[in-house]
Amino acid sequence: MKRAFIAAIGLGVTMLWAMPAHAALQRYGRPGPIRLGTVGAWRAAHSSRTGGTPKVQNLTYHGGPVQTSTTIYIDFWRSDWNTNYSMKVGSLTYTYQSVENYVESFFTGVGQTQWIKTDSQYCSGAPLGSTSCASGDTYIDNSATKFGGFVVHSTTVPSRPTDSSIETEAKWAQNNFKDTSPNALYMVFSPHAKSESGFGTQWCAWHSGVTGLQYAYIPFMPDAGTSCGRNFVNKTNNAFGNGYFDGYSMVAGHEFEETQSDPQLNAWYDASGNEDADKCAWNSLSTNISDNGTTFAVQPLWSNAISGCSVTGT
Repeated sequence: MKRAFIAAIGLGVTMLWAMPAHAALQRYGRPGPIRLGTVGAWRAAHSSRTGGTPKVQNLTYHGGPVQTSTTIYIDFWRSDWNTNYSMKVGSLTYTYQSVENYVESFFTGVGQTQWIKTDSQYCSGAPLGSTSCASGDTYIDNSATKFGGFVVHSTTVPSRPTDSSIETEAKWAQNNFKDTSPNALYMVFSPHAKSESGFGTQWCAWHSGVTGLQYAYIPFMPDAGTSCGRNFVNKTNNAFGNGYFDGYSMVAGHEFEETQSDPQLNAWYDASGNEDADKCAWNSLSTNISDNGTTFAVQPLWSNAISGCSVTGT
């Protein structure tokens, strides 16, 4: 899901261009037979449904860049992430450190998985309206994707973060890591009970961009229960977090790969405004993939090559 690409000017914001419906903030919806309605000034562009069948409508190219070799940076927002907060789940106990380990392990090896290779068919430089790329276009290269590191930012998180405060935190992370490349992605993770309004009831996460910065917001997934992917693939929990943390790899993975193929919200999406992960959200093909010596739950991604959802890189 995505929000409008904007440029901050003074205390206000100015649209860089007249935005199509696609460019509204399309937050990653929760499982269930619901259609996301209007959230403030934002519009959700798809119906997310458990095991749903996506509309057969390929993505088209709208002229913007893709991220050719993403570097992922993670900002665990607030000093809470250094505390001993724990979650008791049956005989298992999970902590903030459990979340950090799960998330970092997922992103350390995700670029080398077959799952994310689906994105490698998308490019910059194709003719407007194209549904495929050709020799000479600039393709996404997931073999070069890497995890750039994480930081715990010991600062106060609002009880209800806003789009503005999340953007400010993403800018702080960029200043910390000092990577202003268009291939950098900054992911802001908020702690327990500190999520933006609507999380878990209307959406699960989102990605956006302002001039010179691509970022995503990932709330504290356990707070949403099963509404944002917990046990969606793995019905049994284990000590590493498979099952209980399925939502982290599914939702954060969704936002990561959509940032690759549509970082400024003007690259690859369909006529309804759906990006490639939107079209396959909560699909029955969701499964575990091998990554960094373990397994993680992921959703399939839309492939123009097969006009369908894929977890195998086709």
